[in-house]
Amino acid sequence: MKLYIKIMLLAVTCLMFATCGKAAYINKGYANEAKIAIKDIHKKCTIYSQQHGGEYPSNLQEVIDAGFYTMEKTVEANWTFDLAVETDGQTGTITATGTDQMGGGGGKYVEYNVETGEFSGDLQGIKEGDYDN
Repeated sequence: MKLYIKIMLLAVTCLMFATCGKAAYINKGYANEAKIAIKDIHKKCTIYSQQHGGEYPSNLQEVIDAGFYTMEKTVEANWTFDLAVETDGQTGTITATGTDQMGGGGGKYVEYNVETGEFSGDLQGIKEGDYDN
């Protein structure tokens, strides 16, 4: 009987580690989706500003309306984006916040620092070098 209990405890422990690892892997996937979108948004906002008087846009919708950016449906369903970048486009942040439809959990976020090129947020654990575009 004692051997049976030890085997069960070992099985439960292995299952817990496997599940935690899987969750981290899934969160990394969601974070990468946001990071790719953020980098693309920043690139398109920079192009937009170069063609519209040199001022970085204050919101993403004006970039979309001008035809500089088209958001994929899955990204649109999973994330909302906030531009908090100075008009020169050199400092500030772009934040992606997960919607309730995002499998990783609504309200989680990934933030991009325009000046440093670094990401932070509660879906982190991913280094900048993990995604280079």
